[in-house]
Amino acid sequence: MVVISEREKLEILDELRTSYRIDVMQPIYYMLNKVSDLDNLRKHEVSEIMALVEQAKALGLHPAQFPAKEIKKAN
Repeated sequence: MVVISEREKLEILDELRTSYRIDVMQPIYYMLNKVSDLDNLRKHEVSEIMALVEQAKALGLHPAQFPAKEIKKAN
């Protein structure tokens, strides 16, 4: 099965709301289209980033794009 990840422009709030799992290929990769995009991110104050973290928590995660991991219990 070939999985092709989406690529989207980096938007801090969307990135903070995206669920990630280390055991699967990521469904979305957020990209910087040009170096100046990094400069724009750098302009945010820590307090602004933390406000976005709180906003992301309030909004919740985007729906998962991969199945829930099955957890096996030891006998």
